[in-house]
Amino acid sequence: MSADSWDRDLARLADTLGQGGAIDPSQADLLKRLVSEVGALTRGRQPHRPGIIVRTAVPLAPAERTELEQVLARRFGTGQPVTFAVDPTVLGGVWLRVGDRIIDGSLRGRLEALRKQLT
Repeated sequence: MSADSWDRDLARLADTLGQGGAIDPSQADLLKRLVSEVGALTRGRQPHRPGIIVRTAVPLAPAERTELEQVLARRFGTGQPVTFAVDPTVLGGVWLRVGDRIIDGSLRGRLEALRKQLT
């Protein structure tokens, strides 16, 4: 669905809701203006491309990065960009975000889980 058709469909919905009495006509006009303004702000933006974020406590060697990228490609599919970040709070291990999924194999995550079990 294109951005223009999305805008038109939402504006049509606002009209229908306003004419059908579901919302006040002034609210329908406000909704149509809002759709138009949000569309203007977001039009032309690159679509969000899901990717994989890898956080480690220390920088990975090039060979380690390559091997990890290959493992991630086999597990989650090729074509996803992989971003590596150094985050000392990880303490050790690897923290991953793949789309909306987080895989916490970090020492910090394990210590936090242990702390929760003990309390």
